This record gives sequence, C-alpha cells and structure tokens, in this order.
Amino acid sequence: MKTVSKRQEKIFDGQYEEMERKPPEIEVDGVEVTVRPGELKSIENIQQGTTTYRPEDVSAMLGLKVGSFDGVNIYKGSKPGLELHYQCVGDRILVFSFGEFQPDRFVCRLEAVLD
Repeated sequence: MKTVSKRQEKIFDGQYEEMERKPPEIEVDGVEVTVRPGELKSIENIQQGTTTYRPEDVSAMLGLKVGSFDGVNIYKGSKPGLELHYQCVGDRILVFSFGEFQPDRFVCRLEAVLD
C-alpha cells in the first residue's frame, strides 16, 4: 500500500444542494476531476472494487480514528462529523473526508491520492 500524496485540502464548504448544482473540480496528476457528492462511496466499500485496500488500513495510513456504533465501524474523517469516502479516477483512488460538519453545512476535504 502506498500513498501517492497526502493532500489534506478543503475542496467544498457549504450546502449539499450547492455541491450537487456546482460540483467542485480538483487537479490530480494534471487531470481535472469533478467531485460529485452522489458519486462518493463509503470507504467501507473500497474492497468491492478491484483494489486490495482495506478501509482500516487507509484510515490508519492517514492517521484517522475508527469509531464504532452498534457493532459497525465508522471511519472518521479529519474533522468532526466527517467520514471517509473515496472515488476512483483511472488507476488512482481519491480519499475524501465528507459529511455534515454543522447543520446544513457540508464539508469535503481531499485527504489523499492512493496508488
């Protein structure tokens, strides 16, 4: 497992509807990537793709905590209220902290780009 880059960069802060209407774009390895909230997948599902990454390894690699509720792991993001999500872009995996930071205020942070 290798981290291509640990970015920790806020890419959105506002209402969910605003992010849907005008999704933020980021540059990854010279390629513009659109980040749509509906396309972000929970890090719990990362092994359903072609990757060998395990959610607990990704969380540990980024130095983030794993909580538990009712016997289910919760992979916490870098800020309170955020959870880890991912998006595949070509052969890269973008890892995001995403969620409702405050009532009606959603935050999305790019945490890392995995190889």
